[in-house]
Amino acid sequence: MGFYIILKLSIFILTFLS
Repeated sequence: MGFYIILKLSIFILTFLS
């Protein structure tokens, strides 16, 4: 479950930085 949250967070950050 923790890995999924980190993955989601990473995608959200990458989308925000784009």
